[in-house]
Amino acid sequence: MMAGIVAGGRPVPQTAPAVTDPYWSSVSLLMHFDGDDGSTVFTDSSPRPKTSTPFGDFKLSTSWKQYGTASGLALAAGDYLRITSGADELSFGSGDFTIEITFRLDSIQSGVPNYIYDSRWGSSPNSPQISVTESGTISFMRSGFELITGTTTISAGATYVVSVSRVGTALRMFVNGVQEGGTQSDATVWTVGSASNPLTIGANTFSPSHAPLLGRVDELRVTKGVGRYTADYQPADAAFPVLLSDPYWSNVVSLLHFDGADGSQVFTDVKGNTFSPYNGAALSTLQKKFGTASLLLNGNQYVSAPSSSALDFDSGDFTVEGWVRPAAAVASRQEIIGRFATYGWGMQIADTGFLRAYVVNASSGTVIVGPGSTLVTAGVWSHVALCRSGSTVRLFLEGAIQATATVNGPIGAITASLFIGVDSSDQALRRFNGNLDEFRITKGIARYTANFTPPAAAFPGG
Repeated sequence: MMAGIVAGGRPVPQTAPAVTDPYWSSVSLLMHFDGDDGSTVFTDSSPRPKTSTPFGDFKLSTSWKQYGTASGLALAAGDYLRITSGADELSFGSGDFTIEITFRLDSIQSGVPNYIYDSRWGSSPNSPQISVTESGTISFMRSGFELITGTTTISAGATYVVSVSRVGTALRMFVNGVQEGGTQSDATVWTVGSASNPLTIGANTFSPSHAPLLGRVDELRVTKGVGRYTADYQPADAAFPVLLSDPYWSNVVSLLHFDGADGSQVFTDVKGNTFSPYNGAALSTLQKKFGTASLLLNGNQYVSAPSSSALDFDSGDFTVEGWVRPAAAVASRQEIIGRFATYGWGMQIADTGFLRAYVVNASSGTVIVGPGSTLVTAGVWSHVALCRSGSTVRLFLEGAIQATATVNGPIGAITASLFIGVDSSDQALRRFNGNLDEFRITKGIARYTANFTPPAAAFPGG
């Protein structure tokens, strides 16, 4: 349990942090609310990340956080966050589910509830809600109808974890790990009210200014298909974990899942690089290797992120990898990803349809890696990777080595942007036609030095 939290006046014992989540694949939403003070970027770290939009002055704040670096701050009426994708995963139907969220109110309104979690929209009759009631206790509701009301009186400035868990038809609510309000029989077929706005955090969906949070939220996790709790439990004294972790997470300098709503032009890099679309580049839900979407490029589009020293490899090892799905057989060279300005690197599909790469530096000049010996098949997802280990550069397609080359010395600082789907030295050339998904750049680590089995899931976090 978290230090300083009590439930009904009873101290709750602390436990060691959990390090893995056995139900990771069932997690629908996972928000740590971490980032820089004042940031309005909110990352969903679940296996299939959702998009979100802040309203008013909802933002991250480092002045208080239960875990990590920050929390979500909503101090005035009209400050809230809307999840804008993933309605199917936030609709529980008749199955089991768990909703968990940590919150702290800075002030409590007299005679007005403080809304924390609200999935209503329009006249939706079976949407879940969590709020602090007018009487100062926590309530779990079905579209305004109270199903479970807690017994703990909520105090301003105190931290609370509320969990709602259904197993079969047994519905339970826990405050700081202690069940409150009894076990209720519940056969509701739970839905969200809107496909495009399935969840509001920190406000009443119908009237955001009427019953605002007036506080902070941290560590929100929604699990569909699993009721995690059936009795009092001890919440872990750490941020919610994931099943998979990346032993080289601190070396990852870019990670793009390309998940989101169909047609969205928001490309979230988990490591904070800002990618912009050109000529209408957007996400598409029609094709994806993992998650909910992929980047669709029509042969005249691309995305890029500004130059950053964090993306410079210098003389160290590196790995650049991702998934490609060409729309048609490649007859002219198409760039997958690269950075080049005097020095640099890139990965492409050659005009012969084989994988190809290049590295340019002062010591070795222009070194071509490949082309490979296996065609990159149109209409099929293929994993591609470019790795440097010492002075050896290897190119992989579907985990099989396609070519090797020797590159001595550092690549050097690169002033160019990072481009995906277009020639990094001339954006009028070699544009990719097809879908791209799950791109990761690891600095200082050669992840692959021999044939390997490509990843079977989206790239994990730390």
